[in-house]
Amino acid sequence: MNIEIADKWLRLSERDLRAANIALSHGQTDEYIDAGFHCQQAVEKALKAYIFAVFNIDPKKDKKYKTHDLFVLSEYTKLEFSPQQITLFSNLNSLAVDIRYECEDESIIIASLSFSICEEYYSQTVELISWIKNKLYA
Repeated sequence: MNIEIADKWLRLSERDLRAANIALSHGQTDEYIDAGFHCQQAVEKALKAYIFAVFNIDPKKDKKYKTHDLFVLSEYTKLEFSPQQITLFSNLNSLAVDIRYECEDESIIIASLSFSICEEYYSQTVELISWIKNKLYA
C-alpha cells in the first residue's frame, strides 16, 4: 500500500472539506451549492486516495480514474457502501457533476437547497471520509 499517495490525496480532501465548511458558514443560499460542490470534491479525493493507495496506482499514468462520478469511483474501491452513503453519492453528484457539466438551469437546484440540507450533506461527508480513512489505515 502506498501511504504517501493516500496522505497526499487526503490532504486535498481535507482542503475541500474546509472550503465546504466556509461556504456553509456564510449562510447565503447561493453559496450552498459551493458547499455541496466542495463536499463532492472532498469525497472524490478521499475515494481516489483509497484507490491509488490500496491498488498501488499511479494516477498520472492510469487515466481510467480521471472521473468526478462518485458512483464510478466507489465501484473501483471494491468497498461495500451503506444505502445512506450511496444516497450521498447521488446527492453530491447532482451538486457537482450535474451542475458543472450538465445542468441547463442551476437556479432550480439552488432553489431546492437549504442550510439544513447542506449541513446534513456536510455532516455525512465528514462521516464518510472518516469511514474511508478507517478502511484505508486499518
